[in-house]
Parts: sequence; C-alpha cells; structure tokens
Amino acid sequence: MRVKPPVPTTSIFSKLDGVVAWPCSIEEGRPDGESINLRGGSHIGMFSSPNALYLIAERLAQPENDWKPFEPRGVQRLLYGTNDHLPAPKKVRAGRGWPFDALRSARPGAQA
Repeated sequence: MRVKPPVPTTSIFSKLDGVVAWPCSIEEGRPDGESINLRGGSHIGMFSSPNALYLIAERLAQPENDWKPFEPRGVQRLLYGTNDHLPAPKKVRAGRGWPFDALRSARPGAQA
C-alpha cells in the first residue's frame, strides 16, 4: 500500500521470514504506527504461532480512541522486539582498560 490507512497500524514482521524482506514491513513516519519483530517466527509459521495470535488479539482489544504502542513486559521482551528495526547504537571505542589506562596517564605529558 502506498497510502497508509487513517487508523493506527501495527506491522508484525520476522527477521527470519525468508520470503518477505523485513525492512519492507517497517512502519515509519507516523505516531500511530508501530513495527514489532516476532522473534523466531517464519513466514509460513507466523499465521499459526501462539505468539503472533496473542499479539494480534492484544492489538485489536485496545479501545477505539485510546491507541497505545505495544510495550512488551517481562518474558514478552524475549518474544517481541519493538526496537529491533532501529539501527544499533554505535560502539564507543574505550581504552584498553586497567591497568593500561593507569599506565598511560602516569606517563609525563600523557593524556588520559
């Protein structure tokens, strides 16, 4: 669809799909859209997955004018990724750690 429907939308995708490229399923640019990675799901298995069915039922049970994004709690965080589509934060290269940092700063004129 080129035009998003005028209602809150949830995209359920799996990075293990194997049929559909998961980046095509990402909801972007709308405050009432969300993308949820069904971790461990496959393209064929998603329609009968208890985890997918729970997620669909949970999303449809929301009050009509009180949409809120899905927030996995507890063990659900292992099953559903709500930020898996976002780029990973860049790693900051740290010093070599103690005792090397202590030795570096102990040298005259050295910068820590």
